[in-house]
Amino acid sequence: MRIDIGCAADLVPVVAANIQRGVDQVYRAHQGASASTVRAALKRKFGRAIGTSAIEVLAGYISDGNTPAITSSSR
Repeated sequence: MRIDIGCAADLVPVVAANIQRGVDQVYRAHQGASASTVRAALKRKFGRAIGTSAIEVLAGYISDGNTPAITSSSR
C-alpha cells in the first residue's frame, strides 16, 4: 500500500518505518478480525496521523488476513 507522507524528504523513510511498525502490531493482534474491529484498533493506534481512507484500506487488508506493506509515494 502506498501512502503519501507529507514531511521533510529526509524523514520520509523514518515515518514510513514507524507506520509499518504500527500496522504490523495491529496485524499481529487483530489478524482475521472483523473490519470494524481492525478499523477501531488502527484509529486507536494512529489517531489522526493517517487519513480515514488509508485506515479503511488497511482494515480491509488486515481483516482479510493479508499483511500490508507500507511504501511511500513521496520522494
